[in-house]
Amino acid sequence: MKKITTILLALVCCYSMLAAKELMTLAPSKPKIGDKITVTYNPNHQSAALKEAMEITAQVLVVRQENGGKVFEYPMTKSGSEWKITFTLDEKSARLLLFRFYDGKDLDDNNKNVWSGFVYGKNGKPLRDAQYLRSFLYRFNYYTGFLHDKDLALAQKDLAGELQLYPDNVKAVGTNWDLASQTKRDPVTLKMIKDQLDTHLKKNASSEENVNHLLIWVERVYSKEKADSIRTVWSGKNPKGLIAESWLRGQIIAERDTFKRVELVEKYLSNFPFKEEHGNLFMSVYIRAKMYDRALATLETMKNPIVSAYNSIAWRHIEKGEKLEEAVSWAKKGYDVALRDPKSTKPEYMTMNDWIQQAKYNKSSIGDTYAFGLMKLGKYNDANVVFEDVYAASEGLDEEINTHYVDCLMKSGKNEKAMETAFASVAKGMAGGQLTEMYKAAYTTVKGSIEGFDSVYALAKNEAVKELKAKLKKEIVDRPSIDFELKSIDGSIVKLSDLKGKVVVLDFWATWCGPCLASFPTLQKVYDKYKENPNVKILTLNTWERVKPEDREQHVKNFMEKNKYTFPVLFDTDVVSRYEVEGIPTKFIIDQNGRVRFKDVGFGGAQEMEEKMNLQFEMLLSGDLSLSGQ
Repeated sequence: MKKITTILLALVCCYSMLAAKELMTLAPSKPKIGDKITVTYNPNHQSAALKEAMEITAQVLVVRQENGGKVFEYPMTKSGSEWKITFTLDEKSARLLLFRFYDGKDLDDNNKNVWSGFVYGKNGKPLRDAQYLRSFLYRFNYYTGFLHDKDLALAQKDLAGELQLYPDNVKAVGTNWDLASQTKRDPVTLKMIKDQLDTHLKKNASSEENVNHLLIWVERVYSKEKADSIRTVWSGKNPKGLIAESWLRGQIIAERDTFKRVELVEKYLSNFPFKEEHGNLFMSVYIRAKMYDRALATLETMKNPIVSAYNSIAWRHIEKGEKLEEAVSWAKKGYDVALRDPKSTKPEYMTMNDWIQQAKYNKSSIGDTYAFGLMKLGKYNDANVVFEDVYAASEGLDEEINTHYVDCLMKSGKNEKAMETAFASVAKGMAGGQLTEMYKAAYTTVKGSIEGFDSVYALAKNEAVKELKAKLKKEIVDRPSIDFELKSIDGSIVKLSDLKGKVVVLDFWATWCGPCLASFPTLQKVYDKYKENPNVKILTLNTWERVKPEDREQHVKNFMEKNKYTFPVLFDTDVVSRYEVEGIPTKFIIDQNGRVRFKDVGFGGAQEMEEKMNLQFEMLLSGDLSLSGQ
C-alpha cells in the first residue's frame, strides 16, 4: 500500500511540475529577424483551453513596420506532454509577434488576451516601432482579429519605452499626445503638446512622411487652415507625394456633397494609382451617387473584387424591381466572386478559418440577393438551387435568407420542402412573423387544414428556446459596468448608477445603421412588454451619427417620431468607446448589481432577439444564471 501511495504521489508531483510550466513559451525570448523560433504550448496548464486537443495549430500574426499584419499558421507537433513548432522569422520588416492556438474547433487566445513578443535588434533592444505597434493593441483591444483587453496603462508603458529608444518616432509621439489629452485636457497638457509639436515640426521640416503624421496635430492645436497651408506647400513641391495623396483622400472622406465627392474621387484616380485598400471608399462614393456603371468598372479592375459592393448595387435595384435583368447579372458576378476558392482569395492578415467564415457570410449575402432577383424574374427553379446553397452556407441562421427561401419554395409548388425548412427555421430561432405566416400556409396546403399546426409550431419553438438557453449559458460575462450621465431625448439627464437594483439594457445605435433599424420593431415590442416593469430599464444610446453636431438632436427626434418608436433615447458623448464597442448595434445587459452579464453584437433576426432578451431578463430577475430546472 505504501508503495502505491508513493507512486501516486510521484505522479501527482510530476503532473504538478508539468502544470506549473508556462502555458505558452517563446525561445529565444528576444527573437531577431532571421532567427529560428520555437513556440511551446502546455496543455497541462490550469488555464489551457485546449487540454484534450488531438491537433493544434499555432496562429502567429507578424505585425510589420509597413504593410500591416501577416498571419502564419503552423501545425504543431506533440513532444512529450507539450506541443511545439519551430519556424524561421524571415519577414524583413517584422516588429511584433502575436500568438494564439487553434485545434480546429476551439481557440486558446489566453482568454482574449493574445500572447505577444517584440522583435529585437542585434543590440538586444526592441526594433523601432515594435513597442509603438503593441501600444495600438492595448489601446484598441484588437489587431486584425487578435484580441487583448483594452489597457491604457500598458499602452502608455509601451509608448514610453518606444520614445526612450526612439525619441524621434513621430507616430509614437503623436499617440502619446493623444493619450495625454484623453486623460488631461488642462492648459498645461495642451501647452506641452503645442511646444513639443513646434519642436518636431522644425526637426522634421524636410521629412514628408513625418510632417504628414504631424499635420493632424497642427489641425488640433492650431487650425485646419494652418495645416492646409503646409499641405499646399508640400503638394506644390511633390504633387504625387504622400501628403498630396493623403490630403486628397481626407477631402473625399470629409466631403458631404455627393457629387463633389465624385469629383474628388475622379481627381484622385487621375493623379494617383488605384489601391485595392481604398476600394470600399471609392465604391461607396459611386454607389451613393447612383453611378453604378463606374462602381462596377472599378470593381472589374480589382484582383479580389469586393463582394459587398456588388451586393449593394444589385440589391438596391432588385428590392425595388428596377432593371431586374441587369441587376441580377450584377448579383451573379458578385456570386461568382464569392464562389472562388477561399485559399486563393484569403487576405494575408486573416487566418484561413476566419476567412472561411467571412467567405461564407459573403456568399450568403450576395447569394440571397442573386436568388431573390431570380425569383422576381419568375425563375423559381434556378432561384431554389442558389437558395439551397446559401441556406446551407448560412446554416439556417439568417432569418431573411430563410424567409426568401421558403417563399420561393412555395411559389414553385414545393410546399413539403417549404414546410420542412420553415420548421427548421423556427427551431433555430430564425423565423419572424412573415415566415410564420408562410409556414401556416404551406402546412395548410400540405395537410389540407390548419388543424395540428399549433402543436407542431410549439414543438419547434421549444427547440429554439432549448438551443438559445444553451447558447446563453456560454455567453454569460461578468465585468463592471462603466457609469455615465447622458442627456435624454426628453431633455432629462440619465445616470446609470442611479438605476442600480434594476436590469438595464444599453443599446448602441445610429439612424444610418441597417441592422439597427432592422432590430427596432422587435426592440419596441420588447420595450412595450417591460415598460411597466419597475425592475427593467431599456435605454438606447444614439452614437456615431453622421450629421452635424448641432443637427443631431432634431435629426434623431424626427427619426423617432416618423417611425413611432417610444423607447428611451440617450445622446452618447463617448460612452461607446468606454464600453469598447467595435460595431453597432451592440447591446449590453447589466444586472441589478451594476455588472455587465451579456453582450450582444449585431441583429440575428426578430425571433432570436425577442426570445433572447426575454430569457436574459428571466435569468437576471430570478438571480438564476444557470437556468436550472428550465
